[in-house]
Amino acid sequence: MCLFPSLVEFDSVLYAYWVEYYNLYTCKSHDFGTTWDKPTLINYASSNPLLIYAFHSNLKNDKKYNLSSLFTFKDYFDIDTILPKHEVY
Repeated sequence: MCLFPSLVEFDSVLYAYWVEYYNLYTCKSHDFGTTWDKPTLINYASSNPLLIYAFHSNLKNDKKYNLSSLFTFKDYFDIDTILPKHEVY
């Protein structure tokens, strides 16, 4: 069962992420949703609780993210939770 689906646009790539059976998944589209990559398991959430945050930032580097909420881990807040570090510029 897919819970709390969300979309993030970053550098013309659309990311979908959701919680399914206590796990956080993400997948991405390079054509704004026409086709999607295979979903990737980000974390087994039952061993590391997830929280959802409203995302508001005045930092210049954060302005490139187009999102309103963000899943991340209880003790670690970072947008890299859903956007792999090698893709963040």
